[in-house]
Amino acid sequence: MPDGDELVVFTLHDGTAPVPPARRVPRWRTWFAWVTVGEFIGFATPAGVGALFTSWPAVATAGALIAAGAVEGAVLGWAQVHVLGRALPALRRARFVTATAAAAALACAIGLVPSWVGEGLLDIPVWALVLGAIVGGVALLATIGTAQWLVLREVLPRSASWILTTAGAWAAGLLMFTAVATPLWHAGQPVALVAAIGAGAGLLMAATVAALTGLAVLRLLGATSPGS
Repeated sequence: MPDGDELVVFTLHDGTAPVPPARRVPRWRTWFAWVTVGEFIGFATPAGVGALFTSWPAVATAGALIAAGAVEGAVLGWAQVHVLGRALPALRRARFVTATAAAAALACAIGLVPSWVGEGLLDIPVWALVLGAIVGGVALLATIGTAQWLVLREVLPRSASWILTTAGAWAAGLLMFTAVATPLWHAGQPVALVAAIGAGAGLLMAATVAALTGLAVLRLLGATSPGS
């Protein structure tokens, strides 16, 4: 019997094939809680690195941030697969976590490109900057969803929409963070206040991503029958 945090979805059949096993679909609130906490804890690593190592040489700082991004991705991936594994027992958990960590590191590297180019941006035509920003933004938002889908598709057919829904969730989450933190941050503020604002905005970002990806997970698990 399922526990209080799971739904069971049965697949109808015509009697000509074995009955597929019931799919144990997690409740939205379960996904929301685990993923919010996982992303919030994971986000603390790059946030801390960014705050503590700004005086390092640019290359060292970039390397530290990319490594911190990988840690964030690993924690997020672990939280997600902890819930997904109940519905998809055949899902390769370690591979899912590794893919999420690598994708998060890549997303961090893409986000650092403007700082690497630095003043060279002034020499680039405006149309090229706009095009680069669009391509870079799409690539950044699609990294985690694409990497996770490459693992998910092995056990969850017709799940390519995960790429788009995850990208949209991260876009909304980043907008939430920017909308909350940017107006509250000011020059000369105490470090503790800066950190508190960042933590609050980070929590809202994590909750936004968790809420939207949770809806996508329920749709995928509920609409796709095993082996279809």
